[in-house]
Amino acid sequence: MNGENDRAIIEPRRGKNDPSVHPLAILVFSERELEMFCNSADNFQPLRKKLFNNTCYELNYKNKIFTLIGPALGAPLAVLTLEKLIALGARQIIAFGSGGSLQSNLSIGEYVIPSSAVSEEGTSAHYPLSHPPEAYPRIVDALKTQCALANKRFFLGKVWTTDAPYRETMEKVKKYQTEGILAVEMEMSALFTVACFRKVELGGLLVISDELYDLKWKSGFESKVFLSGLSKGCEIILNAAASL
Repeated sequence: MNGENDRAIIEPRRGKNDPSVHPLAILVFSERELEMFCNSADNFQPLRKKLFNNTCYELNYKNKIFTLIGPALGAPLAVLTLEKLIALGARQIIAFGSGGSLQSNLSIGEYVIPSSAVSEEGTSAHYPLSHPPEAYPRIVDALKTQCALANKRFFLGKVWTTDAPYRETMEKVKKYQTEGILAVEMEMSALFTVACFRKVELGGLLVISDELYDLKWKSGFESKVFLSGLSKGCEIILNAAASL
C-alpha cells in the first residue's frame, strides 16, 4: 500500500502528562543497566511520569544533560519507547544492552558495536524503507573512540535480532556464524529501522553476556567479567554521549 491508505491512524505525539526529554537520549534494555547508569552519572533525577513501563531519568555527566530511559526489553517495547522519545524531541539515541556471542573470538564481557542487523523480529517490517538500515556513523565513531580510550577491545559488525531467544537453533547459529554475524540480541534491527524511517541518529553498544558459538549455551549473566563489562560500558556510553 502507499499514499493516503498507508498513513498511520495513530501517530506518536506528546501527551499531556509526558515527561520532557533531551535531544540526546540513552535507551537501555534491562533494569540492571538502568541502575548502573544512575550510579555512573554525576547526578540523576527521576522524572515524574513513566513512558509505558519505562522509568525516565535526567542525567548530568561532565556538565552535559541527557535523558535515560528503560528497561525496554525486546523489539516491540523498544520501538514503542523510541517512537515516543522521538515525538518528545530526542534526535540522537544511544542504545545499550547485551547479546550472545556467535563467534569463538568474542567472549563474555567484551563489546560489540552493531553496524547493522539481520531482522528476525516482527516489528521492523511495518516500517517500509528503500534501503537496509544501519547504525548512524557519528554515533558509531563516538563509541569506537571511547572504547579505544578505555583500552577495551570491541568488534564492529552485524548482529542477529530475534523475538524468540528459546528458538536460537543450532542450524541458525551455524548459518549466521558462517555469514560473520557477531552476536544475537532482541532489539537492534528494529531500532535501526525506526531511526532510519524517522530520520534520527541511533547507534548502540552491546556487552557479551553469554556464548553460543560452540552450539552449547554458556551463560555469563552473573559473572564478574560480564558485570564489569556492563559497568565500564555505561562509562563508555556516557563519554560518547558527552562527545557528541
